[in-house]
Amino acid sequence: MPLVTFKPSDLSIEVGPGTSLLDAARRAGVRIRNDCGGKGVCGRCVIEISEGEVHRQRHKYEGELEAGQDLACMTLALESDVTVFVPVASR
Repeated sequence: MPLVTFKPSDLSIEVGPGTSLLDAARRAGVRIRNDCGGKGVCGRCVIEISEGEVHRQRHKYEGELEAGQDLACMTLALESDVTVFVPVASR
């Protein structure tokens, strides 16, 4: 099972493949804004993947995010370990 590590809190959790990074954060005790409840419509849960491979689901904010950013609720862990940086605006 992949290990997901959240920065800057340095909290980690093992999750099954296909788990959203938002769900992983919740289970690890990492607070990430998600005003829409994880449906991919508010655009508040912006994260940056610094290591590892993930599956990015399509969402309406794709063209608006900076390179390397995605929504935690629409990004799924795969088989590899993942390191996620949570920007201040998303905490």
